[in-house]
Amino acid sequence: MSRVPGNTILLLRSAFQKIIPMVDKEIDYWRSRAEQIPNVELRTQATSSIDSKGFHCKGGGIYALIAEAKDREAITFIVAYQTICDYLDNLCDRSTSLNPDDFRLLHQALKDALTPENEIINYYRLREEQDDGGYLAELVAACQGVLKNQEEYRYIEQQVWQLEGLYADLQVHKHVKIEERIPRLTGWYEENGEKASDLSWYEFSAAAGSTLGIFCLVSYMLGGKIDSNNAQNIYSGYFPYMHGLHILLDYYIDQ
Repeated sequence: MSRVPGNTILLLRSAFQKIIPMVDKEIDYWRSRAEQIPNVELRTQATSSIDSKGFHCKGGGIYALIAEAKDREAITFIVAYQTICDYLDNLCDRSTSLNPDDFRLLHQALKDALTPENEIINYYRLREEQDDGGYLAELVAACQGVLKNQEEYRYIEQQVWQLEGLYADLQVHKHVKIEERIPRLTGWYEENGEKASDLSWYEFSAAAGSTLGIFCLVSYMLGGKIDSNNAQNIYSGYFPYMHGLHILLDYYIDQ
């Protein structure tokens, strides 16, 4: 019987003894903020996204091990960014709108979260529900606060923007009226096929739906282990194949 390497055991122990409790603390904070949202519909979607998808933050939080001494900053970013993703997914999938322009504006929050110099705007401008008590703006600001003044962010910003752009496109195209979804997704794939020419349209769509590459890049940056070459290698290592495997397995398990 093969033995688990000692360094793997140490990493697992660190994850469960240190990282997961810090992730849980962050999740608890954002759930308390979600419970304070004045608008009933926005509050419902925010709290339910945390209750049903909080495990996404725990999985992503493991990447904070790469950040080493800055693991707390990595967790702050990962939990806030993933919470935005899950909240917006609920707003697009389970809420009151089927407007692609609304979905696009909501997902501007993710681009702003990755762009510290961007001003926070009213991401709800194209929907009926408006008052979230500053919840989404605070999530965006939390991400910006981690990335702000990080000199090495310049090495990864193009890669994280590309991954975020694909994720946002996917969320827009897959949440419109049912009859429009496949035509939009296949057309989008044809426009971007050079990024993954050996994948089918649905495999490409799955690859766009993962946040793991962003978490890995940010954690490497915070750990002081990044340069332009490493950033591109990480990007290529995650997109499209690791991302695609992640989301296709997720969909399969959901079935």
